[in-house]
Amino acid sequence: MDLWLVGQYKSGDWPEVVWEFTGIFDSEQKAVHACRDWTYFVAPIKLNKQLPHETVHLEGEYYPMQQGAQNG
Repeated sequence: MDLWLVGQYKSGDWPEVVWEFTGIFDSEQKAVHACRDWTYFVAPIKLNKQLPHETVHLEGEYYPMQQGAQNG
């Protein structure tokens, strides 16, 4: 099952970015709607899929309120 994570960037540069989890949604549209400003990002995730223990970049992550930005 595909879900959409919403987070808010706080500080730092990859791989030491600090962000807060702000929600999980069942559609991309709902996730984008939950973004309050340019610091919020959305990323597709799969239910019941374990990620590696190492620091990973969220594949498909993007900031919908940054004009023209696709960061995934």
